Amino acid sequence: VTIDGNQVALGAGALGLIPAVGYALALPVPPGDSELWLRVDCVDPMVLPLELLSPAQLQQRRQVTAYQYGLLYGFLLALCAYNLFLFAGLGERSYLSYAIYLVSYIGVNVCYTGHGSAWIWPDLPPLQRNVIPVMMVAFGGTGLLFAQRFLRLREASPQMDRRVSALVAFGAGVVAVSVLMGSHFAAVLWGFVFLGLVCIVMVALGVYAVQHGMPSARYFLGACLFDHVKPGMKIYQE
Repeated sequence: VTIDGNQVALGAGALGLIPAVGYALALPVPPGDSELWLRVDCVDPMVLPLELLSPAQLQQRRQVTAYQYGLLYGFLLALCAYNLFLFAGLGERSYLSYAIYLVSYIGVNVCYTGHGSAWIWPDLPPLQRNVIPVMMVAFGGTGLLFAQRFLRLREASPQMDRRVSALVAFGAGVVAVSVLMGSHFAAVLWGFVFLGLVCIVMVALGVYAVQHGMPSARYFLGACLFDHVKPGMKIYQE
């Protein structure tokens, strides 16, 4: 980025990156009309909202965002710890699977919002390049593994259980090969395709479980449907 004749490399040390807000750069604007030219090239789907904020407005935005994500991560970590305690006390592995699923969700969120780039790996652009599609596949895979445990597919339907396990292994294998071959486009594309497959498979597992009278199947199907309808409701409201 070139600002007032000075070049600023945004990739170096995540300079100017505010987690969950974006890049904040000082922009001197002289009186009168001004033009701002941007050229952005990215394989990932990208939303690029632009805002002009005063220093006070930016500070307020940072504080509000920090409180919001602090509450989100705090709640999810508390829920994760609660499920780990249940697993330790009851020995039911579905609680462990759900805790791992929550951790993977936090991981995806940390990567996607920029918290990871700003706080954990600021000087590792190659890691940031690949960590999002990898975590997307991990999130979808851990969700399927939780479904296996929660619906007790191994006991109720060994064949279906093997198919779900094969899909998880295939998903992990494809993203691993894409990363090792240096194909960022393939990794990102597969990340979105795999998550789409996971959404379909989750609902299909719920329907299959209800039809076969599996324990807690209706709760699982209801949660899956609500999880899929919720983003659509948000888009409609916006």
